[in-house]
Amino acid sequence: MTRSETDAELIEILGLRIDLPLKYLRDLLSRATQAVRERLLALASPELQEEIKRVLKDISATVRKEMRDFTAVEAVIKCMNEQRELNDDRIVRFAKARQFDEVAASRTGHHATLGRTAGRASR
Repeated sequence: MTRSETDAELIEILGLRIDLPLKYLRDLLSRATQAVRERLLALASPELQEEIKRVLKDISATVRKEMRDFTAVEAVIKCMNEQRELNDDRIVRFAKARQFDEVAASRTGHHATLGRTAGRASR
């Protein structure tokens, strides 16, 4: 049996215990695959199904809250790129200032600039 199969089985066995403390149920469900979550819901008692659904809803809300929105940073980088202010030195300054969102967003903008420059150089 593969490790993933035994892990899934262990999660199912533990997840169906009605006496499992909430923090452990949350940890198990956060690690479980969608297939395991669905099997747990199908096999669980009605009371435990409600608890599992509540924990899964909490996990989803936490994940959504932790997702980063790069919209504003991408707009600034796009503007800098259009004004030809985005270059390697500027990206290094972002990195030194620990502005990692700007570094990540500038990769796309800077590559577009390099492409335009390379296209002009080859003419």
